[in-house]
Amino acid sequence: MNVLVDEITPERHVSIHQQMTRVTAAINRLPNRCQAVFWLRRIENLSQKEIAVLVGISEGTVEKHMVRAVRLLADLLN
Repeated sequence: MNVLVDEITPERHVSIHQQMTRVTAAINRLPNRCQAVFWLRRIENLSQKEIAVLVGISEGTVEKHMVRAVRLLADLLN
């Protein structure tokens, strides 16, 4: 029986854990509103319209917060 097993080595497991720790720390360093908008959009998969209603801001402001969050995360992770 030919079965392919995608095995995660201990080294890979440590690497993934370290990367997740870095990403989590970077998200936690975002300004509160950027963090909330980023979380709702990328993790909760809400639409910009849903986020705007939930947070009480315009859809344009949601987009601005997302752009800022992505830029800050890129800077923090590089």
